[in-house]
Amino acid sequence: MVKWVQGERRPLPGSPCPPQQHLLPLLLLMLLLLAAAPLLPPVSAEPAPQPGPGEGSEEAGGGLTGVTDDSPPVFLEQPQDAYVIKNKPASITCRAAHALKVHFKCNGGVPAPNTETESAFVDPMTGVRVMEVQLQVEKSVVEGVGDQDEAGYTCHCVAWSSRGQTISRTVKVATAYLRRYFEEPPYSQSVPLEQHVELRCLPPLGRPQPTSTWHKDNLPIDFNLHPSYKISSEGSLLILSARPEDSGNYTCVADNVAAKRVSDPALLKVYVDGAWSSWSSWTSCSSRCGRGTQRRSRTCSAPTPLNGGAACQGLAVQRTDCSHLCPGGDCQDEPCEEAVDGSWASWSSWSTCGPDCRHHRQRSCSAPSPQHGGRYCSGDDFTSSNCTGGMCRSGRGSSVKMYGDKSTTEEATAAAVQQDITLIVVLAVLVPLVLLLLVVVFRKFNRKDRHDGPLYEIAASGVLLILYDSHCLVKLDL
Repeated sequence: MVKWVQGERRPLPGSPCPPQQHLLPLLLLMLLLLAAAPLLPPVSAEPAPQPGPGEGSEEAGGGLTGVTDDSPPVFLEQPQDAYVIKNKPASITCRAAHALKVHFKCNGGVPAPNTETESAFVDPMTGVRVMEVQLQVEKSVVEGVGDQDEAGYTCHCVAWSSRGQTISRTVKVATAYLRRYFEEPPYSQSVPLEQHVELRCLPPLGRPQPTSTWHKDNLPIDFNLHPSYKISSEGSLLILSARPEDSGNYTCVADNVAAKRVSDPALLKVYVDGAWSSWSSWTSCSSRCGRGTQRRSRTCSAPTPLNGGAACQGLAVQRTDCSHLCPGGDCQDEPCEEAVDGSWASWSSWSTCGPDCRHHRQRSCSAPSPQHGGRYCSGDDFTSSNCTGGMCRSGRGSSVKMYGDKSTTEEATAAAVQQDITLIVVLAVLVPLVLLLLVVVFRKFNRKDRHDGPLYEIAASGVLLILYDSHCLVKLDL
């Protein structure tokens, strides 16, 4: 094949040359290579790696190294899955080198010509011709195919040249959407300090699958600044150890290429139960001379109740008695004396037994008496007990009842119980006898009042009644 250029005949690139014109240069080149072979570095026996489909592009960082001019087409950019967003068509791009023709095939057919845009350029770094094609897929095309084919609308790129053809990966074109409502929105919680927290969030259904992110108080959460925050595979927010500063309003954000959805805020409250601080030191005695009081206190501040936490239980202030020995000399215009606590005197003699068979005795806090703020005696100053030793009188007549110790009281109680038992037995026998007597009397009087006995029936029938007496025979005609 010959092409004429400015009056000269030059072969086209790639066409075979006549052997008679290049035989001598080839022989000279071979001799030079054989002579320089000992001076060349050793060559590894391993073959150089060949770039696969998609490799060798500038995006892959490899260029077209190792690809010869007689290689089949090589993809520099593989097509990717695309989505139709609302009424905006999906766009698929494919780029190949060493190709004379690049086009798409979708669902086994060729798309409409007006949907493809083809362009070609030469890479200035390598001098290789690159072809690029872009396909626009409308929403109506995707939805129409989706009703007939479960796989949906699929496409692949075909790069062709005289040395062969290469087919790209198959991609899918679908309609993108995102539902309005969350499958499970986050809910408000109130948790104690340092507890594990899970704010669940299942995003709405969508295509492609939406990703979940979280905001706190309307600001995105920086997980690098909060290492205790994690996101689960489902999109829920995990707080490994809750702190008071973690309290706030949390919102779950779900988005994809079609839309963005924000959940209702969920309030997280991390409450802290109160705890007492250490006791303070005792204060000085309230009285400079004699008895007084002193106190100590504590506060519910270790920690302070927060976000509805429980308050401390118990007393915040303790008081106790104290005494202060006053030195001699002037003491605020009063004589400074040492405080003296009171002490009980001896018990008095027992009183005479009263009508209630009890006698009494008493004592006084006078040995010594409390002085200068000293404490009063503790205990009872009056007591009473049952009379003993035959001194208790009944109060009527001249008879004397002896009340001894506990054994005498028990004997009296046993006698009273025995009398009660006897009375119950007598009543149990007499009551049935009286009832029986009343029944007999009642039946006797009831028979006297009856006029329909056997004799009365015979007299009323007019029968001759013969009565036998010991002396004579009596005949009665009734």
